[in-house]
Amino acid sequence: MQKHIGIAIGTFLLALAALPAQAFEKTGPYVGGGIGGGSADLDDEVNELFGDFVDDDLVGGVVQGGYRINRWFGVEGRLLGSANDSNDSVDLTFGGIGAQIVGFAPVSEMVDLFATLGYYTGSFEIDEDIEFFSDNDETVSGAMYGAGLLLNLGSGGNFGVRVEYSRHDVGELIDAVDMVAVSFQYNFYRK
Repeated sequence: MQKHIGIAIGTFLLALAALPAQAFEKTGPYVGGGIGGGSADLDDEVNELFGDFVDDDLVGGVVQGGYRINRWFGVEGRLLGSANDSNDSVDLTFGGIGAQIVGFAPVSEMVDLFATLGYYTGSFEIDEDIEFFSDNDETVSGAMYGAGLLLNLGSGGNFGVRVEYSRHDVGELIDAVDMVAVSFQYNFYRK
């Protein structure tokens, strides 16, 4: 009987010790969006055809929503789009929708480092005003990955500012699209 009481008291004390840690656990859904810039790594063939006419610097936006499963992991869906400066004779656009896993490395209650790995599907288009080239648009899909920093603000870390680098492997004509974005995020974290 005393053995069972000892186990019950030990279990109770362990549960009490875990309560403060659970009060600061970051779990729950989040949504956000932001803007950024980046570049497209053009294929050698595209550089030969359009090299002097294509501005591969991009401006874009991202919308993300996800669920932080625990302090260390989450899942996320995202919608992204980008385009170059339309004053050039060749317009370049890229957009997609994707899903990814997110690994978090909490530095403090306010700061999280994170890395992402996922898959997207989308399209890109090279549209030019030069009459003898044909337009090139393709449906593409591939890996997307990145890393960044999340700054949790407000009471309970419900508001966040996210700075991240992401890379989207594209394939033909454009090898990859690299983006750096600053996003604002609202966290529906449970306490």
